[in-house]
Amino acid sequence: MSMAQSIRIRKVSATDFRENLKEHLKTVKDNTVLLIENRRQVAKYVVDPKYLDRLVEERESILATLEILADRELTNRLLELKKSGLSKVKFYTLDEVLG
Repeated sequence: MSMAQSIRIRKVSATDFRENLKEHLKTVKDNTVLLIENRRQVAKYVVDPKYLDRLVEERESILATLEILADRELTNRLLELKKSGLSKVKFYTLDEVLG
């Protein structure tokens, strides 16, 4: 699941956010996030929870890939397995193995 679409940020003042809470929250969907700015506090983001979950999931996947790629020995072993016909091997899920 790729997050190829860019994040759309809508800026709103804290006062406007308070006064039109319901309308602003309706705009927070998918990749549209709301940035609430306040002169006295650090700005805050309001994000669709499903979108945030997907971002976190993709981040974890990217970090795992980078960890594998950083390990030259593991990367070389994976390349050798691919060359030896790994694509012909049947893989099983943990549930299938443990029943």
